[in-house]
Amino acid sequence: MAKNAGAIEQYAPIQLKLGVTRSAKAGTVLALNSMVVYLQTDADANDEAICTLPCAHAQVVSVTAADHSGASTVAVGDKLYLDSGVINKDSTDGVPLGYALEALAAGDTGNILVGFGL
Repeated sequence: MAKNAGAIEQYAPIQLKLGVTRSAKAGTVLALNSMVVYLQTDADANDEAICTLPCAHAQVVSVTAADHSGASTVAVGDKLYLDSGVINKDSTDGVPLGYALEALAAGDTGNILVGFGL
Protein backbone atom coordinates (compact mmCIF):
# COMPACT_ATOMS: atom_id res chain seq x y z
CA MET A 1 0.00 0.00 0.00
CA ALA A 2 1.44 3.38 -0.99
CA LYS A 3 1.93 6.05 1.63
CA ASN A 4 -0.30 9.09 1.52
CA ALA A 5 1.75 11.81 -0.18
CA GLY A 6 0.58 14.35 2.41
CA ALA A 7 1.21 12.10 5.43
CA ILE A 8 3.61 13.20 8.16
CA GLU A 9 5.64 10.48 9.85
CA GLN A 10 5.85 10.75 13.63
CA TYR A 11 9.28 10.33 15.19
CA ALA A 12 10.30 10.34 18.83
CA PRO A 13 11.17 13.84 20.05
CA ILE A 14 14.81 14.71 20.67
CA GLN A 15 15.43 15.14 24.38
CA LEU A 16 18.65 16.14 26.17
CA LYS A 17 19.63 17.05 29.71
CA LEU A 18 20.60 20.72 29.53
CA GLY A 19 21.42 23.56 31.88
CA VAL A 20 18.27 25.55 32.65
CA THR A 21 17.03 28.33 34.92
CA ARG A 22 17.39 27.56 38.64
CA SER A 23 14.25 25.86 40.03
CA ALA A 24 12.60 25.59 36.59
CA LYS A 25 9.62 23.22 36.64
CA ALA A 26 8.47 20.48 34.28
CA GLY A 27 6.00 21.80 31.72
CA THR A 28 7.81 25.13 31.43
CA VAL A 29 8.84 26.54 28.06
CA LEU A 30 12.24 28.28 28.20
CA ALA A 31 14.55 30.01 25.75
CA LEU A 32 18.14 28.78 25.87
CA ASN A 33 19.78 31.54 23.83
CA SER A 34 17.85 31.32 20.50
CA MET A 35 16.43 27.81 21.05
CA VAL A 36 13.07 27.33 22.74
CA VAL A 37 12.79 24.08 24.75
CA TYR A 38 10.06 22.34 26.73
CA LEU A 39 11.07 20.97 30.14
CA GLN A 40 10.08 17.34 30.72
CA THR A 41 11.47 17.32 34.28
CA ASP A 42 12.05 19.81 37.08
CA ALA A 43 15.54 21.31 37.29
CA ASP A 44 17.80 19.16 39.49
CA ALA A 45 20.39 20.28 42.07
CA ASN A 46 22.79 21.11 39.19
CA ASP A 47 20.14 23.27 37.47
CA GLU A 48 19.74 20.73 34.66
CA ALA A 49 16.54 19.24 33.25
CA ILE A 50 15.47 16.89 30.48
CA CYS A 51 14.35 19.16 27.63
CA THR A 52 12.44 18.44 24.43
CA LEU A 53 14.21 20.21 21.56
CA PRO A 54 12.73 21.87 18.45
CA CYS A 55 14.89 19.76 16.12
CA ALA A 56 14.11 17.03 13.62
CA HIS A 57 17.52 15.35 13.90
CA ALA A 58 20.69 15.65 15.98
CA GLN A 59 24.17 14.78 14.75
CA VAL A 60 27.79 15.41 15.75
CA VAL A 61 29.35 17.61 13.06
CA SER A 62 32.28 19.97 12.65
CA VAL A 63 31.46 23.55 13.70
CA THR A 64 33.63 26.67 13.62
CA ALA A 65 33.04 29.14 16.46
CA ALA A 66 32.84 32.27 14.32
CA ASP A 67 30.35 34.72 12.90
CA HIS A 68 30.49 37.42 10.19
CA SER A 69 32.85 39.55 12.34
CA GLY A 70 35.28 36.75 13.31
CA ALA A 71 35.74 34.49 16.34
CA SER A 72 32.54 34.07 18.40
CA THR A 73 31.75 31.61 21.20
CA VAL A 74 29.14 28.97 20.40
CA ALA A 75 26.77 28.33 23.32
CA VAL A 76 24.00 25.76 23.74
CA GLY A 77 20.96 27.08 21.90
CA ASP A 78 22.81 29.35 19.49
CA LYS A 79 21.50 29.35 15.93
CA LEU A 80 23.94 27.85 13.42
CA TYR A 81 24.22 28.43 9.69
CA LEU A 82 25.79 26.71 6.67
CA ASP A 83 28.22 29.27 5.26
CA SER A 84 30.14 28.21 2.12
CA GLY A 85 30.38 24.62 3.37
CA VAL A 86 31.29 25.59 6.96
CA ILE A 87 28.85 25.43 9.89
CA ASN A 88 29.16 28.57 12.04
CA LYS A 89 27.16 31.47 13.54
CA ASP A 90 27.34 33.68 10.42
CA SER A 91 23.71 34.73 9.89
CA THR A 92 24.82 37.38 7.37
CA ASP A 93 26.26 34.99 4.79
CA GLY A 94 24.91 31.59 5.89
CA VAL A 95 21.73 29.58 5.40
CA PRO A 96 19.84 28.58 8.63
CA LEU A 97 20.77 25.05 9.68
CA GLY A 98 19.80 24.40 13.32
CA TYR A 99 20.98 24.85 16.90
CA ALA A 100 24.16 24.15 18.86
CA LEU A 101 23.53 21.48 21.48
CA GLU A 102 27.05 21.80 22.92
CA ALA A 103 29.41 24.74 23.47
CA LEU A 104 32.60 25.66 21.60
CA ALA A 105 35.19 28.32 22.51
CA ALA A 106 35.52 31.39 20.26
CA GLY A 107 37.70 30.71 17.23
CA ASP A 108 37.81 26.94 17.78
CA THR A 109 36.69 24.32 15.28
CA GLY A 110 35.45 21.07 16.75
CA ASN A 111 32.92 18.29 16.54
CA ILE A 112 29.81 19.13 18.57
CA LEU A 113 26.21 17.93 18.70
CA VAL A 114 23.93 20.00 16.45
CA GLY A 115 20.14 19.87 16.22
CA PHE A 116 19.07 20.13 12.57
CA GLY A 117 15.82 21.66 11.41
CA LEU A 118 14.33 24.91 12.65
